[in-house]
Amino acid sequence: PGSSRFYVSMEDDLMRLFGGETIVRWMERLGWAEDVPIEHPRIARAIENAQRKVENRHFEMRKHVLEYDDVMNKQRETIYGLRRKILLGAEEEIHGQVLEMFKQVVDGLVQMHTDARTPDEWDLEGLCGEADRIFLFAGAFTPEKLRAEAGEDPEALKRILLEKALARYEEKEQEIGAERLRAFERYIMLRTIDRFWMDHLENMDDLLEGVRFQSITSQQDPLVVYKIESYRMFQGLLETVREEVVRFLCHIQVAEEKPRLQRQVRNLVMNRGEDGAVEVTQRKIGKKVGRNEPCPCGSGKKYKKCCGKTA
Repeated sequence: PGSSRFYVSMEDDLMRLFGGETIVRWMERLGWAEDVPIEHPRIARAIENAQRKVENRHFEMRKHVLEYDDVMNKQRETIYGLRRKILLGAEEEIHGQVLEMFKQVVDGLVQMHTDARTPDEWDLEGLCGEADRIFLFAGAFTPEKLRAEAGEDPEALKRILLEKALARYEEKEQEIGAERLRAFERYIMLRTIDRFWMDHLENMDDLLEGVRFQSITSQQDPLVVYKIESYRMFQGLLETVREEVVRFLCHIQVAEEKPRLQRQVRNLVMNRGEDGAVEVTQRKIGKKVGRNEPCPCGSGKKYKKCCGKTA
């Protein structure tokens, strides 16, 4: 029925990496010339084994690509699920998520400034500074005051700061209005997630490139390193989103209509003419011109003998 014949170079990357040197030694022992067909079963098997190794290697590479993608897919599912809840959730559900963010931010701050330290080594000054920056406490707490009220109990610190933060947020709600603040909560959460998620995607690309480059000289499994670092970065993303949402909501201010604008609107006087048409005139605002002063129209006459006659 026919047959096929393949030309093989022992200098090809496939043969060089997967048994080419061994095959060359066999051929030299057998005295084979370069242009003679290779029909020895042992050499044919060696070439088949080399091809099989390459195919297995490519399979492992494709499998690793899928495993890398699986890490990102799980993070995407989490973020998209969170956005879906915000978009479709009721106002009270969104508000509940915001209050939970307040608690998580307070817990994180206290843990960061008191963890793995004795009470004498707590960074209460740094805690007060961060609390002022995020919750806009305006210096309501000092290290001495916190230590006097909480003692050496981190849970007491969390309770004191959370109560103050929620009280400030209730004041903000009374100032802005509950309905308007609920709309701001949804909007700010979505915008913050989108902003930091895009940054996270770029950071993940950099991580993947760095892990693959490091795997050349490192003995660690690059996939394991990627999973560990990507998890750490994703947790950092969620913490940043929570902190920024809370900070934005605590600092938000709604600009009211300026009195100057109201005066300008009142200066537009609408008069109805004899023909029924609506005439809109604007009152002039400025320094009053004296009767004997030059007319501002530029005619050179005195105001009383020019435009002042009709004024």
